[in-house]
Order: sequence, then C-alpha cells, then structure tokens
Amino acid sequence: MKVPLLKENDQIITVYCWLEEYWTDEFLRWDPSTFGGIKQLHIPAEMIWRPDLLVYNNANMNVHESEMMTNALVQHDGRVSLFRAVITGISCHLNLHRFPFDQQICYLMLASWSYDGSQVMVRPAGDDQTNQSAGLNRNSQMNLSSHHHQSSSSSSSSNFGQNNYFMKSASLTHYIPNMEWRLIDFKTRSNLKMYDCCPNPYPDICYYFSIKRNPSYYLFTLIMPSALITTITVVGFFTTHSSTGENTEKVSLGVTSLLSLALILMMVSDKLPATSDTVPVLGQYYIGLICIQFTATYITTWTLHLQTNGNSGRALPRRLRHWLLGANPRNNNLFMKHLLGRELATMQQSVRHRIKRFERVRMGLPPYLDDSRFPFIASLGQRNGSVQQEVNSQLLSPESKYTSHRHCSIFTDSNSNQKTTENGTTATKQTTERNSFNDSISNSIKEVSQTVQEIRLSLLTEEQLRQIRVEWQMLARMIEKVLKLVFSVFTIVFAVYMLYDEQAPPLITEEWIKENSH
Repeated sequence: MKVPLLKENDQIITVYCWLEEYWTDEFLRWDPSTFGGIKQLHIPAEMIWRPDLLVYNNANMNVHESEMMTNALVQHDGRVSLFRAVITGISCHLNLHRFPFDQQICYLMLASWSYDGSQVMVRPAGDDQTNQSAGLNRNSQMNLSSHHHQSSSSSSSSNFGQNNYFMKSASLTHYIPNMEWRLIDFKTRSNLKMYDCCPNPYPDICYYFSIKRNPSYYLFTLIMPSALITTITVVGFFTTHSSTGENTEKVSLGVTSLLSLALILMMVSDKLPATSDTVPVLGQYYIGLICIQFTATYITTWTLHLQTNGNSGRALPRRLRHWLLGANPRNNNLFMKHLLGRELATMQQSVRHRIKRFERVRMGLPPYLDDSRFPFIASLGQRNGSVQQEVNSQLLSPESKYTSHRHCSIFTDSNSNQKTTENGTTATKQTTERNSFNDSISNSIKEVSQTVQEIRLSLLTEEQLRQIRVEWQMLARMIEKVLKLVFSVFTIVFAVYMLYDEQAPPLITEEWIKENSH
C-alpha cells in the first residue's frame, strides 16, 4: 500500500494497492498423478471465475483503467491465488481545520458487488477467528480468504441476520512511506451488513488508515516568508527616519507587503476545497497577518498626522513636553531615556544649548561664544549685561538722550552763529536746514531700529516653530518605537499561538468508527 497523492480541494486520496486474493474453486481440482505430476498452473485471470471485488468508496468508476490484471495461480486442490495492483482514488471526508498540520483518518472498503454472504464470504487474510465463526458458502463452497476453509451450511445459517464485525491491527511490512504523509495507524475491520433489498447480509472489509501531514513544505514556502514579510513591514512602518523626508517609503512598503500576502493567499486557496466546513489555521493566520498590517498602516497614518501638528505652530502640552523632552537636567525619566536613547539625549542637549544662546543674546554677548575659552568676557557680560542692554536700547531708540543731546548741541551752534552773523535771514535758513537734517537722521535711526526688531522677531518665531516641529517629531518617534515593540511581540505571539501543533496522534478506535460509520 502507498499513499502518493491527496487532493484537498476534491477530497480524494489516491492509493496504490497490491491486492492478494485467495479462494477455493472446487471445479479447478485435479489429480497430479493423472496429469504428469503437475500440481499448479498459471492461468490468465480472465479465463477463470474470480470474485467481483470492488472498492465501494472509489471516486473513479472506470475500474478497468485502474486495475492491472495478471495471471492467477491455481493449485491442484482448487486453491486459487490472484495478485493484482490497483490504483484507485477513494473519497474521504477531510478535516482541514488544522491545515497544514492536519491529520486524516480514511478507509478503503472492499466488497463483492453481486454476491451476498450466503454465496461469497469476504474475510481478511490470516483471520483465523473469522474463518471459524463466519464461514458462509454457496454450492461451489467458495470462501475468499487467505486459507482454504470449508464450512457447513448449518454454521453459515447461524450467522445470517447478524451485523457482526471483527477488527484487528494490520501489518505494515509492505507499506511504502510517503514524504508528505506519515502513516500513524492501520487496522482492518470485517462487517456484515443488511440491506433493505436483500434477505442475506453482505460482507465487506474496511481498511482504516490514519495519516499525518508533514508541514515542512508549507513552513518553508508559505508560513516563514509571510512571517518575515509581516515583520519587515511592521519594522518599516515604524521606522523613525525617511530618506525623502515625506515618509513615502512606508506607504510603498505597505502596498508591496499586502500584494505579497495576497499572492501567497491565492496559493493557499488553490489547496483548499471551496466548500470547506471550517476555515483552516493557515487561512486564519493569513487573515490575522492582513489585520496586523492594516492596523499598522492606520496607526502609521496617525503618527504622521502627529508630526504635521508642528507645522501649524501648535505647541505640545506643557506636562507632555516636560515628561517627553526632560529639558530640566534634574528630570531623570529613565523610561524615556531607555526608549529613545541617543535621540532623547541629543534633543535635551540641543534644548539646553538653545536656552544658553537666548541668555547670551539677552545679555548682549555673541550667541555662539564658548564660555570656557573666554571666561573674562563671559564674566564681564554677566556683570554688565543690564548696562549693555540699557545702552543698546538707548542707541536704538529714536527718542533717546543721545538724539536730544545732538539737538541741543545743534541749537547751541545755531545761537552762536546768530550772534556772530550779521545777516539774520541767513542764520534762520541755516537753522531750518539743520533741523531738517536732524529729523532725517532721527527717522533713519527709527527705521533701522524697527527693521532690527522685525528681523529679531522673525528669527525668534522661526526658531520657536522649528522647536515645536522637533518636539512633535520626538513625540511621534516615541510612539513609533513603542508600537514597533508592541507589534513585533504581538506578531511573534500570534504566529506561535496559531502554528503550534499540540494534536495527539490520530488513532483508530471503535468510538471513532461508530461516530463516522458509513
């Protein structure tokens, strides 16, 4: 026996069988001494009577194409032996719930099509118990068995009307192993069945075999590639950096991974029957992977939306900013430091340097001056910061004392010139020209001051907006790292839960046969 092929979508198992049939035909007896000591003959099976044994659950009704007829060996005492090979596809109800970790129990039923138990008794070869208790014969005393046995009609009549069966384990000596399916158990069962059409029971033999699939092919061609694709997709979705600056790689990666899963899912669907009672584990696994990728894509869109909040100038809430960035050196948020690592340390250092630059600008010092290299200037700026700020404000103010002083000096010069000039008209003209000149200088200083203030406000606003964008990006990166860890762990746990095989080996028992009796 060999199980070379199983068609899951058609629920048909192709079986190679080597049938050994033994029976006794009293019309094929002779005396060897009469025929020159010939004790056995090889005769074509088509030339003698043979039992019409058929596979009842055969899916292919063309018997002549699936059987190879050979010569029959006839002994002088009437014993006939016929060995023939049968390639048959039997129908079997497949339970594909645990596919590709499924295990099936099927049977092959052999019985005579036209002879009932009163004419031909079918028994497993070597079954001595059935030889002694279930012998049924007809006029020709033909019993299909591995041993020559004749019984009286009285013993046969005692078994009529009974639905007896005899079950025992069969030998696996001649079984040919299959790379995909492993044979777990093999048993034979003899039955006597009553039908409404006939008064006598019909005997049959059922060969039950349980097989377990080897999932190596599906693990390496379907499951592992899908798991790797999902893992790479989850990691890519929550990658904190983008080469284009617009995170377009995440969208492309998501579409590519979904197409890959759809292609693999098509390969799986070709293996499964369209009218399956349950959804196989492999199908549930792929549906779960698609749901994981869909959820990751949705959350990635949400994190991208968080990053765009910084472009609108909306600042982070104060508590969230303090908890996230930890700009205060005394804030020891170990969880955030461990989660963001170098990014958080770099961001904290950048915030501290930015605060120092603002302080230096406020004190009138160069913003990028290194205090360690110029301690005298730094201390001087710290002592005289308020004085320099006052001087700067006075210089930049159009109504400052410096401007008033210049007005006073100009008027003094004008009075002295009026005393020394004999022509009063010329002195008045010069005074008017000087007043207009002083007004133009004052207006120029005022415009320069306003321009400087606008530039300063513009730089401060731009710096503040950049700081807000960076803070929102840090929040998005923190969420992405947390989600990457969560999704990675969930993907691994989901794969282990779905693909862990804890089934007991399929054993053929009387309870199973009663529940699935044909």
